[in-house]
Amino acid sequence: MTLLIHLSNPIPLRSSLFGSLCLVFSLLIASPNLSLADEDPPLSIALFQADVTPPLGSPLCNGGVKPAMEIVTPLTARGIILLGADRPIVLCAFDWVGIANESHDRFRNALAEAVGTTPERVTVHTLHQHDTPGSDFATERLLSEHGLERRFSNASFDADVMDRLAAAARDAVATAKPVTHIGLGSSKVEKVASNRRILGPDGKVVLQRQSSGGRNPAAREAPEGTIDPLVRLITFWNDDQPHAVLTYYATHPQSYYGQGSVNWDFVGIAREMREQALPGVPHIHFDGAGGNVAAGKYNDGSKENRPVLAERLAEGMKQAWESQVKQPITARDVDWQVEPVSMPVSEALQEEALLAKLSDSKRKETDRLRAARDLTFLRRTVGGHQILINCLSLGTAKILHMPGELFVEYQLAAQQMRPDDFVAMAAYGDYGPGYIGTKIAYTQGGYETGIVSRVSPEVEQVLMDAMQKLLQPEPAENHTSLFEVPEIRSSWDDLTDGIKTKSDWHQRRAELKTKYLELLRDQHKPAKPALDLKVHEEVIVDGIYRRQLISYAVEEDERAHAYLGIPLDVTDKAPAVVALHGTYEFGSKRAAGMIQNPDKAYLDHLCRRGYVVIAPEHFVSGHRVPPEGAYDTGRFYKKHPEWTAVGKFTYEHSIAIDVLETMDQVDSERIGALGHSLGGHGTFFLAAYDDRIKASACNCGASFFRHNPNVTGWSRDRWYVYFKPIREDLLNQKMPPIDFHEIIALIAPRAFMDLSGLNDGNGPTQRQRLLMLMKIMEVYELEEAPQNFAFYVHGRGHSVAHESRQLMYGWMDTHLKPPAATQTSLVE
Repeated sequence: MTLLIHLSNPIPLRSSLFGSLCLVFSLLIASPNLSLADEDPPLSIALFQADVTPPLGSPLCNGGVKPAMEIVTPLTARGIILLGADRPIVLCAFDWVGIANESHDRFRNALAEAVGTTPERVTVHTLHQHDTPGSDFATERLLSEHGLERRFSNASFDADVMDRLAAAARDAVATAKPVTHIGLGSSKVEKVASNRRILGPDGKVVLQRQSSGGRNPAAREAPEGTIDPLVRLITFWNDDQPHAVLTYYATHPQSYYGQGSVNWDFVGIAREMREQALPGVPHIHFDGAGGNVAAGKYNDGSKENRPVLAERLAEGMKQAWESQVKQPITARDVDWQVEPVSMPVSEALQEEALLAKLSDSKRKETDRLRAARDLTFLRRTVGGHQILINCLSLGTAKILHMPGELFVEYQLAAQQMRPDDFVAMAAYGDYGPGYIGTKIAYTQGGYETGIVSRVSPEVEQVLMDAMQKLLQPEPAENHTSLFEVPEIRSSWDDLTDGIKTKSDWHQRRAELKTKYLELLRDQHKPAKPALDLKVHEEVIVDGIYRRQLISYAVEEDERAHAYLGIPLDVTDKAPAVVALHGTYEFGSKRAAGMIQNPDKAYLDHLCRRGYVVIAPEHFVSGHRVPPEGAYDTGRFYKKHPEWTAVGKFTYEHSIAIDVLETMDQVDSERIGALGHSLGGHGTFFLAAYDDRIKASACNCGASFFRHNPNVTGWSRDRWYVYFKPIREDLLNQKMPPIDFHEIIALIAPRAFMDLSGLNDGNGPTQRQRLLMLMKIMEVYELEEAPQNFAFYVHGRGHSVAHESRQLMYGWMDTHLKPPAATQTSLVE
């Protein structure tokens, strides 16, 4: 016999202490198997289900499609109650399109009261099938006040469902079954999900691929885009007996809809197939963050395709079942955390305008229905209502419960926050916010971020912060094991947030390239003139190479000068390098080795290694020093008020590549770039701009925008002004839309090396550079080209030290010369 003693009040000292000790001693004698130690509390689950099929004539999809005219399949609400871990926890999923605002609160309250818990420990979600009802008591009441009752929902039916569901949950508690283990599994679902938003080269949505988008060949042939291809599975076991299955998969669940045929669509069919395969084991399915995901690439809306999609999803669920790994669990391994959030309301939602639209009987009914939904959410949110974000911990598994039609990037970001753990997500909780996009999505256009989203772009930060708090690793009890490898997280993680595959990265890359060109104000560059190449001087250096001073047109009224070095022994096409100088009045002449610091004589050094080298003058130096002095950009901005100095020099450096490509001695497929200081960041600006640069090396390039106390130096009010258009934003502490890690990542998979001094400028900022570079490495790994990325740090300050030069030149040799040029050999 084991007896567990729990004393709800502390033992009083003095008189009661002796009696209490005697009691314990007597119990120990009487019960030899007594354990006073804390035992692992048992965990049990109870399962409930209710029929939630609407009566004929009821509105479907919140009045967006024909009302219920026939019942093809029943609709269900299914739930699980976890018992033993403090107060009960309830998870419930409906075959409805959405449960919003007041209805979401009332359903949670009813379930909480039924099982003896608090509403904060109840989460209610929908699967979002469109031939099903939706519910919001507040919106229905508002519509009724304007003569539009029962166009949006069937409130009396909703209330009846709420009562019956609560009763089913209450009765289920008495049937609870013990749980000793959970199983965790996942599997890829083939040819179901695809991203709905297809972006063009400018980073804007050019094509919406909705649920039956496969009718359009362009939508059918476009890549899947950003999705989460995995269905995730959690099972509950009593030793070898399974009790329940939960699955999570992110996609809109529609195959075809809108004709009044009530049904649970392909997700419900897949769920039913799995229940039939596992008799007696209830299956509860949750829709993940599928707001911007649908079956459109693989679905043309034909009736024949619904079972095909169902079979594919069911196969994924089966594979997840077969992949599961069981782990013991007790109530001590279960935790429930809540993070309330205030959702930022879209600026488009204005009380007066919405009320006018709702009250206008001449408007289309669908417009008035939407106005009522918008007004309900607006009033509720402005009134201080917060939506609860919940996280359930089951052993090593984390399950987030989120509101609205959430973009899949949130789900992928959650998984990155706990990359070593099982992380699942159920979205479509409180349906009130509508679609919830990422911040960048609101700049890209498209359906989901238009009038169907009731939140502003700031929602991303709100939800990401909440997710981070809920998913943050538990602190170590007393120590950190030196045998563990801690996760490295930094602000640079935004480079790959939501990126899982090379295809995901290529989509993100297109967006970043658009942002980069906008930062340069590339659209304001002048038309490129004919080169009109001229040679002004020529000299043979040490019998090794020919050095020429050349000029060429960069604008109709402007010519650039450069030194050009050509090895004399070139018999075949040679590799070439664009060598960019730093902030020095005669920088091109210094790069040629003619004056000042020979450490920076890149043209001379590289020509002696067999390279054709062009060292262009910066546009406010050398032959083009303005009257105000070298590197003064005032006259440039008077001539080109909408352009940027970085855009100008990057464009001119690109024309230097044009010069190289005119030369018979140059292999246009083996062109590199390198430089120091101004020439260092000029190098990666060029390589990100022009894909003809196959290898590049930046030495002591300037600091980035973030984590930079001197960030306004990028947009001074005098002298050399890199980016004049962003000055006001920087003064207001608003960062540009792209930072250096994203610009450098545009170079991948082409070769890039960064060399920098930890004591070059602000020390903490330079240390951030290492974190930035480690994150960029992840992009090269996605591109399957990690060998094409490297960085070197030192303590030599702002210099081009011997070892730095050797690394840069060796980097060029490795990536621009034939393999034999860098191979070693044995000796006799």
